[in-house]
Amino acid sequence: MANYIDQVKKEGKIGSKPLLVLNGEMITYDALKKCDLVLFRKDIDSVQGIFQKEDEGALHIYGEAGRNGVLLIAVKKHKMVCD
Repeated sequence: MANYIDQVKKEGKIGSKPLLVLNGEMITYDALKKCDLVLFRKDIDSVQGIFQKEDEGALHIYGEAGRNGVLLIAVKKHKMVCD
């Protein structure tokens, strides 16, 4: 997942601190930096969409948290481990 996020960043579709919406739960980029999000390729149902940075739809739905872009992801299971 990290490789995919890096690729989308390089393409300029999202900013340096995108919002991740995982199964409807918002996870900020700063939270991702503090925690380990474990996703296995086989558990990813879909990358449902990308709101590009500064997209009016992202800003309307997610507020300022969506300013740097939003990745909508559906997974069967995941684990987030925070210290």
